[in-house]
Amino acid sequence: MDVSAEGREYFADLGWLVHTADGPIKAVVEFDGREKYERVGAHQAQDQREEAILRTGARLIRFDGEDLLIENQHLVVPRLCALIPELTRQRLEPIRDLTPQPRRPRRRAA
Repeated sequence: MDVSAEGREYFADLGWLVHTADGPIKAVVEFDGREKYERVGAHQAQDQREEAILRTGARLIRFDGEDLLIENQHLVVPRLCALIPELTRQRLEPIRDLTPQPRRPRRRAA
């Protein structure tokens, strides 16, 4: 997902455009790998980038490798739901009467 902020274009690792009663909101997920912060000034640049994105009205959450370990995965969904509570409040109706595509005859190899 891209976010235009303060004359720059930022590309998030993952994101959604959420339609709310107050208008559309961008929900942004960033994944922080260790390599990202090995260069000098990376933390400061990341903080400035995050602040610029947040000033657009977007919501942002960060995950790192520790968050995605198998023993921590149960924490990911609640954090995403907190980022986008509008999605968890919507009543999702099942799609009824879906007609499956007819089976196509297989071509035999010559």
